[in-house]
Amino acid sequence: MSHDHRHAHHHDRARISTPEERELLAPFVDDVHAFLRAALSGVTGTIAEVGAGDGVIAQRLRDDGFDVVAIDASEATAAAACEQGREVLHADWRSWDGAGYAPFGAVVFTRSLHHIDPIEHAMDQIAKLAPGGLVIADEFGYELLDASGAQLLIDAGSIVAAAGMSDKEPVAVADPVFAWEHRMEVEHEVTPSDRLLAAIREIADIEQQGNGRFVARMVTHALDPTHPRAAAVRDLMIAIEDSRIAAGTLPAAGLRFVARVR
Repeated sequence: MSHDHRHAHHHDRARISTPEERELLAPFVDDVHAFLRAALSGVTGTIAEVGAGDGVIAQRLRDDGFDVVAIDASEATAAAACEQGREVLHADWRSWDGAGYAPFGAVVFTRSLHHIDPIEHAMDQIAKLAPGGLVIADEFGYELLDASGAQLLIDAGSIVAAAGMSDKEPVAVADPVFAWEHRMEVEHEVTPSDRLLAAIREIADIEQQGNGRFVARMVTHALDPTHPRAAAVRDLMIAIEDSRIAAGTLPAAGLRFVARVR
């Protein structure tokens, strides 16, 4: 799943997952799909998915019987998704007029809202294109990770890189929190979750909100999906993160919410 990114250079290449990547990421995609399917229960009318990437989630929702129009800000990604039989329109949410599909019964952001800038413009679009509808997001709050979370994420990434399981550069980081925050704030300019939620509350009433796993997904995304031990690393990361969240020793940095547009 991809994003409406701030920077044009993110749009230059298609972000299409391979069959091996889809198999490796299946537990996370299945989880997102189940969340969205439940959140959309009872929604009538057309649903917009923003930052649809290769269109896998949109197609699953269509298979569930929902009427979904999927958009992505990357022209290459949208074209590649269509070539694979999953319809994704090339459009930037910030300036999209709904292409005749609006008003929407729901707008779904699949890890894309944190990249849309200015966030207030994204909210104006929601209010205009989905009045009285739902806004649903599968997101994360990078600022929610404390030292334990940053250590697990940064160190696990470097260890799997040193083992030849990813193309990242293995680095011994002295201050994982600083490294993580620098990556999110400076390199990727990600909007923190508290600002996302504050912006949502300006136009909508939050009906559901919860936090869950995040680190395992980030580490898995960096893995070489063709490595014979990739799935074992994924499963171990999920078990570590889930058990520590349950024990209260690791913050849950994944964020999901369902809100009703006023």
